[in-house]
Amino acid sequence: MADLYMNLSRDDYKELERQCKTFHEGIHGEGTPYYHKSFVVRVAGITIEFHGPAVKAREPFNAN
Repeated sequence: MADLYMNLSRDDYKELERQCKTFHEGIHGEGTPYYHKSFVVRVAGITIEFHGPAVKAREPFNAN
């Protein structure tokens, strides 16, 4: 586990807060046996992308 501490200006903090409330979660690796989800935030001029663990995709449902 990693810890990251940042002292932000009020404007940077409010912008980060806005992003956290409205973040878009992306999916990488769709159509492959494994995929992972991620999201991006921009903080004080730094772009940080968080990746979740790779997980096995569901097998397509076959009703036969």
